[in-house]
Amino acid sequence: MCQIIEIIKNFNSISIPEYLLYESTIKNRNLIWRWIRYRINEQQSGMPEELKYSGWQTDKDWFGRTPLMQWIEFRYDDLIRGGPLEPYSCIPEELKYPRWQTDKDYFGRTPLIRWAQRSQYEPTPEELKYFGL
Repeated sequence: MCQIIEIIKNFNSISIPEYLLYESTIKNRNLIWRWIRYRINEQQSGMPEELKYSGWQTDKDWFGRTPLMQWIEFRYDDLIRGGPLEPYSCIPEELKYPRWQTDKDYFGRTPLIRWAQRSQYEPTPEELKYFGL
C-alpha cells in the first residue's frame, strides 16, 4: 500500500505495477481518490487504467462524494497550497457520468454547489450548469 501511494505522489510514471495492486489492502476507490489528490493536474495523461473498475465514477466515499466532487475539492486545496491549477472550465471528461451535474453528496450538495463553495472567486464553468437551474 505504501509503495502505491509513493508511486502516485512522487513519480512521473502513471503506471502502477500490477503486483502492487494485488498486494494492496485498500480498495481501488481509495487509490483513485489518492490519485486525484496528488496528480490532479495531469489530465493530459488521465487516470491509470489499472485503477479504474466498473462503476468507479459513481462510487462515493463516507461523505457521499464521487471522484468528480473530490476533484473539485482537491483542486481548491491546490490553490491554497500555491500549486498550479488547470483552467477553471476543464473538468476531466473521464470523471463525468450520466446525471453527474445533479448527483448529490450526503449533505445534498451537487457539483455546482461544491464548486461555488470552493471556488468563490472564479466564474462557474458552463458545464456545471444544468437544465432547470
